[in-house]
Amino acid sequence: MDYATYSREADGRGSMKKVLVVTDIHLWYKDISTLKNSKELAERKVKDIITAVKENEIDHIILGGDVVHEGYKTDLIQFHSHYNLLQTLSNASKGENYLVCGNHAFLNASTNLELYINQPCSNTAYNPGGDIISPDKPLFKMTDFIEVEGVIISMHSFNKVDKSYMTPDSVVQNKQHIGIYHDETFVTYSNDRKEFIIKESALQTTFGNVDYAVINHIHMPKKSHYNGSTIFIQPGSIGATSVTDVANFGEYTSLPVFTIEDGEVTLSYIDIPTYRAEYQINLDELKKEKVKPLVLKIDKDHTGEGIYSYTSIEDYTQKLNVPIEVLKTVEFALSGQLTLDNLVKLYKEYKNTQDDPEFIEEEFII
Repeated sequence: MDYATYSREADGRGSMKKVLVVTDIHLWYKDISTLKNSKELAERKVKDIITAVKENEIDHIILGGDVVHEGYKTDLIQFHSHYNLLQTLSNASKGENYLVCGNHAFLNASTNLELYINQPCSNTAYNPGGDIISPDKPLFKMTDFIEVEGVIISMHSFNKVDKSYMTPDSVVQNKQHIGIYHDETFVTYSNDRKEFIIKESALQTTFGNVDYAVINHIHMPKKSHYNGSTIFIQPGSIGATSVTDVANFGEYTSLPVFTIEDGEVTLSYIDIPTYRAEYQINLDELKKEKVKPLVLKIDKDHTGEGIYSYTSIEDYTQKLNVPIEVLKTVEFALSGQLTLDNLVKLYKEYKNTQDDPEFIEEEFII
């Protein structure tokens, strides 16, 4: 990443700052097909966040990506309505606000609100395209990292190509480091535990110098926990994009608040109601979702090489409960590693997790 975009809070050391991270909102111009009133409830939750920002005297808001679900196409009324709503959110804080772009920002990018609230933005990968007139300053600024009262906060937008998401030690400089992320490349789903867990390899690479890591993008909430030397915070989503999301909702979505003073960090939470009982399931559309085939979206990077996105796999995992073994088989196929040896290893892993006493390893020796 380009760390020339470094910025520092200009109001001096010694004062206290509060930084709120808001996870996936998924505003959209219409309801999710399977959830009749998802649009109105997402809007209501943003209004709740605005109230909470004012009541808690939040200095900086960081939106963690997937602020909107997709482009607004020709619906200018909803585009401007939601722009105004996000402007009100931005105005509610005491200082500057920031954005980590999510994978949904690239869906119908030319009319995607997420790529307008960040303008002007020097990184053209996160622009809507075309010749647009930008405001003097963005509602939510995109930058690689900031320093707030002696603490480094790095912000890692979804990247289709570079999946390292690492912050150099030269930037962290042995200070407390909060990392904000929007991807699932560093997690894996555990069938045994029925939750996403951090890959061991990522603990020493991506999170090697991170004290607090906020994992957006994963809609399933998880209690904050230590892993290695890092506290991982996975709030789940604010908005719902599937019936499974609603099923995973608790009474509240707990958004992390970092209170920073003299280089020290205190973690607390603001609870935003999920309104889970008010979601109405569209049964006709749900039946259609159940018969959809497994589809992968192939994107093109700047070199013209085809790359495959795990985001659509995750969508199908959540909606159709596709077995992890099927997804791993697809991954092997797409990466050119679909060999008999790998399939046998995959089968052994599957049978071992099932604790099948009839599994005889010798039968599968090649």
